[in-house]
Amino acid sequence: MMIVVHSSFRKADVYATIWWSYCYVQSLQKRDHHQRHTFWNKLFWITLTKGDDGWHVSRTNEVICEGHVELATFDSTADNLIVVSSGDTTFTADTKSHCTPLVEDDSIEIVEQPKKKDRKAYAWIQDKEDVQVVFKVPEYTVKSEVSMSISGSKIRLAVCGTILLNGQLGGPVDVGICTCTLDSNKLELKLSKCSMVPWKEVVVGDERGLYCEKREILLANFEFLQRFPTDSQTPRESNASKTFNTEQLEDCDMTNEEISKIRWLCGETHTVKYMSDITGHNVLFAVALGIEPQCLCLRMDVDGILWSLDCCEGKLATHRATFNAFGYVQASKAQRKFCTCSPDCSYAAIVEAKRHAFVYWQPTAVFTDLRHRESGRRVAAVAKQNLISLSKVDSMGDNATASEDIIGVYADNNALFILTNVDLFAIILK
Repeated sequence: MMIVVHSSFRKADVYATIWWSYCYVQSLQKRDHHQRHTFWNKLFWITLTKGDDGWHVSRTNEVICEGHVELATFDSTADNLIVVSSGDTTFTADTKSHCTPLVEDDSIEIVEQPKKKDRKAYAWIQDKEDVQVVFKVPEYTVKSEVSMSISGSKIRLAVCGTILLNGQLGGPVDVGICTCTLDSNKLELKLSKCSMVPWKEVVVGDERGLYCEKREILLANFEFLQRFPTDSQTPRESNASKTFNTEQLEDCDMTNEEISKIRWLCGETHTVKYMSDITGHNVLFAVALGIEPQCLCLRMDVDGILWSLDCCEGKLATHRATFNAFGYVQASKAQRKFCTCSPDCSYAAIVEAKRHAFVYWQPTAVFTDLRHRESGRRVAAVAKQNLISLSKVDSMGDNATASEDIIGVYADNNALFILTNVDLFAIILK
């Protein structure tokens, strides 16, 4: 599967575009003792030139990115490629020069855990697009007791402090589309695959899972799964005092240990011109605000800071906007699928997998004498929030809930466009 990531006109007669493809491999040459990736992202940098006889391909570059890629875009001149990823980047092909590709190392062995003969910890199925995993939990479990931290290649899922999954995923996933739902005593995890390559395991080296060919078989085996947490793992009253309240922990409190860097790659020399380490600052979303390079929104404390990435005029990054408390708000939306903002940065939006969208407006000045009820302080600005619930007219002429999966979102200055499998909704905001 290949998708267009970014396109840019370098000149009036030169056009460049990036195509993105995912490649699963058995092993890679180790960069160091601590890091290893089981898949690649391949970027195809294609340059088109207009001649007397029309457009033709004048140059093709291929760039391999190890690990998870958050963003790939051109700079304003389209001479450099900007990549945000968790692994190294390497030029592997160029029609105008010679590049040495990455070498696979077949001598690397995977140390497998021994099989357990007790009940399976979870059951899972997969198709070309998704991997679905189910766990059996106590019926009294509430959503606040479930914590999940996920990146493009790693996951940590826990309930009541008990680890359910922890480690390298069986393949790359689209973090924005992954969901975790709780229904009575069933905890269901849905992972959106970035490629159609079948997974061998949910977590590399974890053989506690039961693979099922069909969902009916998965549901039939659900009752035979091990329950989490077990009686021995259930917290009991003790004389020891707690240093923190586990119920107050949220996704935003989970530490993301995966390295993340911004690299500016030169298309002529195939070298990294600049590099910035953003490890510890979660990527909230990437968005194209126009014909300029894509912007990157990073979490800084509880806020979302939108940066414009370029390497012209001596500035690698330029601050575009601040979305107050957006980092904290996004972490609380476990069902989120898309995050974006309008070109004028007047609002940011979080869209769930089905039906719901949340719009967060920038603060606007208040000219009336509005005061805080408890402190009595005058309120100078107010930030509003809109909840959008999608509905449509059915065949009988009545309003019905739009239950189809949301597959695309675009934020305009005046409207929010939401695309489902069957409908395109245009929500007028201004």
